[in-house]
Amino acid sequence: MTTTNCTALAASEAEADQGRRAKPGGETGLNGEHYEGGQFMPASAFTVKGKHNGDGRKAGNRKPGRSLVEPGKREVAPEGQRAIFQTIMLLVDVDDDGRLSPNGAAHRVNANDAWEYHPIESMGALQAMIEAYNRGERFA
Repeated sequence: MTTTNCTALAASEAEADQGRRAKPGGETGLNGEHYEGGQFMPASAFTVKGKHNGDGRKAGNRKPGRSLVEPGKREVAPEGQRAIFQTIMLLVDVDDDGRLSPNGAAHRVNANDAWEYHPIESMGALQAMIEAYNRGERFA
């Protein structure tokens, strides 16, 4: 019967997940691109050298994001607008009919005058966004 040191195994797997680097002098990666010594090697043949994974770290590679416009529904926001629901979702409750109303968090924020931590400047602005959403508007 053999035993395995799970901690050492987990550590070696974690190191492997960090990405392998090219050997001194350089080498060709799975994608056919040449990598100088010390550069991270691609983990896939589909990797394009110099491109990031789409999280916006490189300007120009970012695709328009989809915003949460209703619970469980995403759409691309029109230029210069934001989805109302995604903006206020932490401060509202959704009833069975899909209508919004301020929740306890909104009242606590208002009571503590802590609006500087939210993209909404006051309880009045929150109420206006709720009314717009309940009228059927999804972007503001």
